[in-house]
Amino acid sequence: MSDKIKSEAMKEVKHMQSKSEGTKDMKQMQRSKGKGWDGKSRPVTDKYRNRWEEIFGQREDEELKKSYEQSKRNREEREDNEEYLKEIKNKL
Repeated sequence: MSDKIKSEAMKEVKHMQSKSEGTKDMKQMQRSKGKGWDGKSRPVTDKYRNRWEEIFGQREDEELKKSYEQSKRNREEREDNEEYLKEIKNKL
């Protein structure tokens, strides 16, 4: 290699080294900050649980009650239909 190419290469290497010294490795930066907030998770505390139950717990209870009532209506309708079918069958 010529001296000119060597000197240009050395300048480029020195330039790259000087740039990298000022910045940290990404893994080191993440370690130093600790676990970051992911934007989705919530800290679970007693207050959080109580409020969640207060807001959504009632909704679940209401949905279960509605489902139970609908189930009872469906059963009554099914029994009525079975009786009706028996009556028709006896007439034939």
